[in-house]
Amino acid sequence: SNGKTERANQDLEGMLRCLVTQNPSSWSQQLSWVEYAHNSLPVSSTGLSPFECSLGYQPPIFPSLEAEVTVPSAHAFVQRCRRTWRKARETLLLVRARTKAQADRHRSKPPVYVMGQKVWLSSKDIQ
Repeated sequence: SNGKTERANQDLEGMLRCLVTQNPSSWSQQLSWVEYAHNSLPVSSTGLSPFECSLGYQPPIFPSLEAEVTVPSAHAFVQRCRRTWRKARETLLLVRARTKAQADRHRSKPPVYVMGQKVWLSSKDIQ
């Protein structure tokens, strides 16, 4: 099973529980709002929301309240997406390096052996 998916599902279930405590049968009416909220939250690894990573921008919660909405050209959309994906990739690489550095601090250095040196060998995994 996928731990990230299970964790995301737990978060969504928790949000739904908070919203439907008074009327549990209304969960399906709240689901789209919970999904929007979940997709609007920035992820710590990228600093961007899932909307920003997939669409290249954060959609407004109430589009009808937006002042005159202009439809961007396909070229502008692709450019914005590329910038967003580049930023997400750079952030992921930084997080990966930081995580590796933190993990390496807790690792001991591997032993250095010299040709002909006698060493102990554990036979517990040898079959």
